[in-house]
Amino acid sequence: LPDVPPEVLARYDIVLSTLHGIVSPEAERLEASCCDSGKQLFLSQSLGLCTSVYINLGGKHTYAEKSQPLQTQQTGEAAAAAAPAPSPLKEMEYPRLHMALSKPVRECLGRRAAAVHPMYQVLRVLRAYQSSHDSHQQQQQPQDVFASMEALAASMEDKEGAPRNSIDRTYLRDCADVIAAPDAGAPDIVMQCMQGPTSAVVGGVVANAIVKAISKVGAPLRNFFFFSPADGQGVVEDISGPAAAGAK
Repeated sequence: LPDVPPEVLARYDIVLSTLHGIVSPEAERLEASCCDSGKQLFLSQSLGLCTSVYINLGGKHTYAEKSQPLQTQQTGEAAAAAAPAPSPLKEMEYPRLHMALSKPVRECLGRRAAAVHPMYQVLRVLRAYQSSHDSHQQQQQPQDVFASMEALAASMEDKEGAPRNSIDRTYLRDCADVIAAPDAGAPDIVMQCMQGPTSAVVGGVVANAIVKAISKVGAPLRNFFFFSPADGQGVVEDISGPAAAGAK
């Protein structure tokens, strides 16, 4: 569906969508509907070998840290006395997608400890590309899509005071290939072999995050999760600040 009817959305507490990607106009309208109706939202999109997940648990999300299990077997009053005190509640704020994707290129560079996953800026370029191109227009060749996206990336780098090629062109080219031929499937045997394990890893992470979101126990994911089998690393990018706003 281009847009989810309110009466359908009202039946659910959590919405997980892989249909319109993360940065399409349809995805942003879905986010607006979820935020307006108090629903938690997970958006997922695979672009080449990298899979991205965007999380918005509805503006503000309150949760408790996990309690530590008892170290010894005790019963009755002894167990009650030894039980850990309830964890203070914490609150995590979730920005809308357009705010979560507002970090300039120059602020995302640096060593791995400080740098932001390269796919983050590629999503920003893709959002700019999709905003300026009609999804219903005649299909373009991958090289033409890449040329348009590379021009947008270069313009973004110049405007935001970052050196040229700060936005990873390899990820950008993979993204262009998928955008140009969204129904073509994996273009080679390597990517076909990677799709199953990648889906298993990302699906497990998202399932665990959904359990935390529903139970409100344990710090949930915020903003973005990126996974690429090329390096085997899953990266959580908390763009909006500290993981918790403090005890409440």
